[in-house]
Amino acid sequence: MCNRWIVGGDGWAYDIGYGGLDHVEAFEANDVNVLVVDTEMYSNTGGQQSKATPKGASVKFAVGGKQQTKKNIGEIFMTYEHVYVASVSLGFPAQVLQAFVEADRHNGPSIIIAYAPCIQHAVTPNGLNDMVEESRFAVESGYWPLYRFNPELVAEGKNPFVLDSKKLRKNVSAFLKRERRFMNLQKNNPEIAHELFAQMNQDVLHRMEHLREHAAGYKAFEHPDDASVRVLFASETGTAARVARDFAAACTLSHDADAMDDVDIDDIDGKSVVFFIATCGQGAMPQNGRKFYAELCARQEPFKEGTSFSIMGLGDSSYYFFCKAAKDVESRMLELGAKKLLQMGTGDDADQEGMEAGLHSWLDSVWPALGVKPPEEVPHITPIKVSFSKQALLRPEEDERVIHHYFQADEARAVSAPILSNQRMCSESYDRDFRTIKIAKDSRLNYEAGDCLEIFPQNDPERVSEFLHEVREIT
Repeated sequence: MCNRWIVGGDGWAYDIGYGGLDHVEAFEANDVNVLVVDTEMYSNTGGQQSKATPKGASVKFAVGGKQQTKKNIGEIFMTYEHVYVASVSLGFPAQVLQAFVEADRHNGPSIIIAYAPCIQHAVTPNGLNDMVEESRFAVESGYWPLYRFNPELVAEGKNPFVLDSKKLRKNVSAFLKRERRFMNLQKNNPEIAHELFAQMNQDVLHRMEHLREHAAGYKAFEHPDDASVRVLFASETGTAARVARDFAAACTLSHDADAMDDVDIDDIDGKSVVFFIATCGQGAMPQNGRKFYAELCARQEPFKEGTSFSIMGLGDSSYYFFCKAAKDVESRMLELGAKKLLQMGTGDDADQEGMEAGLHSWLDSVWPALGVKPPEEVPHITPIKVSFSKQALLRPEEDERVIHHYFQADEARAVSAPILSNQRMCSESYDRDFRTIKIAKDSRLNYEAGDCLEIFPQNDPERVSEFLHEVREIT
């Protein structure tokens, strides 16, 4: 498994993506992972426009609003078909984790594009203190879609493209009004702003429709709405989502599997629904099922006749609230008049055979209940497991080689120097972090006025090793 990651942002990353693929011959040929921290501009030069800048943004060298649509680095790399590609956002950490695990496992080049709010965006009202909320707002408005393209799924006969954000819960105009890089144009030139914002809204809707089509499976019916069975999941670590998608692919009456929060309650009215619901924490509903469950609890009108359901709950019986989230959905569906097709299945991670035993027992009853012929290959559960590896720590000689290659080659000269003090110079509530850092004087460390001093901080190897062992397994 590759443990080499290249991290970049601003213009550097987009030179990789847009400046011509001849710049990344090594990327194309090797098992290397690239993380693009996308600020959508050249932040290190004062926020000037780049090919990553979206239409309508008022930035340096595009104060009248950028006229061209932002190039899509993710789709560019997907055309190579053997490159793992993912679009992620800090507001949805479970999807971020899943993308990093898949990228690291992929035997070939991988690229992850992460949405990164920047100080130059001038997010209102609290600047980068709202970074997580801004990242979530970008996804829910369709401004920043979440997806994963995994070439290895092709070998399994599956669609390699998975769209992780299908439902637009907020208007993109509301998102634009949160950032002064867009609102400055509306203030200075409202007519142009109105036209560009309308185009951007249309672009968002067009892109989401394009991505939904890309993620669509191939079934006997012509349109997803024609599917008589809906497959929904609520998943925190990705296990329930994966088995739900496997089930949807095997069930001839269903379309793709959707996160519960990506559908409206009315979408399941009069249909058969198969739920795959994990339980996190002390009986809590996973994040991508909470809004759906809240709407389910708030609903007063009974479901139409013909609404039926079955639930597969995933959890660990060593916890007191075993499969509580699944039981809560089952209880509320019954209260609203939906018919239960069969008893709820449970996948118990504490079982000697793991969750697989409960899943297979439940599947034996699901197929006849739905009137579907059992598939030749049944869905299975493969939880995410991240194991500690000594490869995660560089050997001393390898560490020395890396330092020499990157910091001591040509004119570069890196010097190891202890930090004497690190003092914050602004209040905790300020949206920037200014510090005075004093380092010990070293005879090899000399610079003159006009020189650029670059600092390469290093973590304590013992604390890194301790951390990796603490989180050696995530299921």
